[in-house]
Amino acid sequence: LNLDIGRKNDSSEAIAVLQSRDFIFHFLSKYNLINLVEKNEDIDINKILEKKDETQVVNYLNIKDSNKIAGLADNFKKYFLTIDQANKNGIIILSISSANPKHSQAILSVLIRELELVLKKDYIYEKQRYILSLKNYLTTSKDSVISQIVYSINMEEQKNIIRAQNEDNFMFKIIDSPYIAITPYFPNRILFMLSGLILGLIIGFMYFFRKKLID
Repeated sequence: LNLDIGRKNDSSEAIAVLQSRDFIFHFLSKYNLINLVEKNEDIDINKILEKKDETQVVNYLNIKDSNKIAGLADNFKKYFLTIDQANKNGIIILSISSANPKHSQAILSVLIRELELVLKKDYIYEKQRYILSLKNYLTTSKDSVISQIVYSINMEEQKNIIRAQNEDNFMFKIIDSPYIAITPYFPNRILFMLSGLILGLIIGFMYFFRKKLID
């Protein structure tokens, strides 16, 4: 994801959201993924990929146990989600690990969707507050030139809000859509084979020299 597209100057807010226990728990609840994290149960990919209304609430959201919420969120971040801030130019790399690669692809797709919804919500809130301050200024300003400039800024910010409400990928640019890795992350068979070969050679040499010394 490239977040350096003029909405935010860096990826710190996105990473903070992704690390938030509240965000993770809400995400797991909304897409019925808690059983996957708790018991590694199978999931229905089609249900995950369905567009969900913001008013939808599932039973899991009624959980009040803060320790359970923290545990679920921490387990998801520890065993499923990887966040790599490749550099400081606003690019972050997200990956999901699970037993089924298709599950990983589906979960990552909706995670990106939810991330943008949260970032959009914060963006729109900030713009609305800014617009309110501009309107307050216009009601008291007596300088017609400055008032015209402020009015133009106000109209531009309102257009930005409309764009944010209607455009996908408004808060960041998806450089590479979620895809299934060609080779599994673990186990790395080539590395295991090379390690086994090297270890075998070392043991063989040690056995040979030990036998020579004994003889």
